[in-house]
Amino acid sequence: MFVPDKSIYIFACVELSRTLTSQLFLYMLNQPEINAIMEREFGGEKLQKTTLELPCNCMPAKSINLQMQDLMGNAKMTDKAYNLEFMRRGMAAAITSVHDEIKRRKLDDKEEDMEFLRHVRNACSHGNRFNFRADEPSKPARLKSLEITKTLQGTGPVLFEYLNPGDVVVMLDSITRRLDPLADAHFRK
Repeated sequence: MFVPDKSIYIFACVELSRTLTSQLFLYMLNQPEINAIMEREFGGEKLQKTTLELPCNCMPAKSINLQMQDLMGNAKMTDKAYNLEFMRRGMAAAITSVHDEIKRRKLDDKEEDMEFLRHVRNACSHGNRFNFRADEPSKPARLKSLEITKTLQGTGPVLFEYLNPGDVVVMLDSITRRLDPLADAHFRK
């Protein structure tokens, strides 16, 4: 067992907060009940007036205001459906970043959830499909009730058919908790 580096927990949290917030927002917009609330709260004239303020160091005012109408319009694929591809790309980037940081810090071990992350990361980098070497998966790769086996070779999309957005959150949370026992103790309170 390795001694966890606290910065990996911070890194994982930062990556999640930067990517999953907007991704979950898009996912929620695809739910009919949430979409109805958004249309009621921000529809019509309100949508034209509503802005999202984001911190920005390159501007003298230290923030930039984005029009909610533009954000929602840019994300729409079809009437009342939002582009899940935005969310898939962001989640793939988060998965890749977290795995690469773990590997860079030599924190990768062979626990089942880490093996699962490794194979999902590989899929994210190979067209969103499982792509195993001849001898893989050579170790158990599990996340709760999901298991990655040789029979998945070439199948996809991994995000969002094999794994749903909630599965990605569970996977990254599992990794974070194991890498930082203090975080795990905090979540159990």
